Amino acid sequence: MLAGLFFFVSCDKDNGDDGNNNGNNNNNNSNTEYIRAKVNGEDFSARVATGVVDGGLGAKVSISSLSFNNAPIMMISFPEGTAVGTYQISGGFFGDFSARYDMVLAISGTITITSFDEVKNIVKGTFAFIAEGYTITDGEFAAEIP
Repeated sequence: MLAGLFFFVSCDKDNGDDGNNNGNNNNNNSNTEYIRAKVNGEDFSARVATGVVDGGLGAKVSISSLSFNNAPIMMISFPEGTAVGTYQISGGFFGDFSARYDMVLAISGTITITSFDEVKNIVKGTFAFIAEGYTITDGEFAAEIP
């Protein structure tokens, strides 16, 4: 059985939009929660949506974005309880460490957990990956894990 909880806020390719186009910023997500990177050299910046997915393969943390203005989704996932360190993206969507952009799964790359604040439940890190048609560089994220 697969159960998940996701809170989608907003995202945009850096086009000058302040991201407040939906009129609801969900007070649980602050400006300290984000996912951003360069996609084929262009800036991508988003407020973050977080979730813990519990499945037969174990609990997985997903940090993702979704736009109300049809901007692409960027998502990275890793096992709940992952320690600070660098990990190889592997195994497609069901691998322990995975990423995608615009619904295209990463072929290779890394996810680095740089810190985890156990009091505030905030995880921070960096990432880079290659997906068919996309090169994602200079990625970074911060999110509250529910």
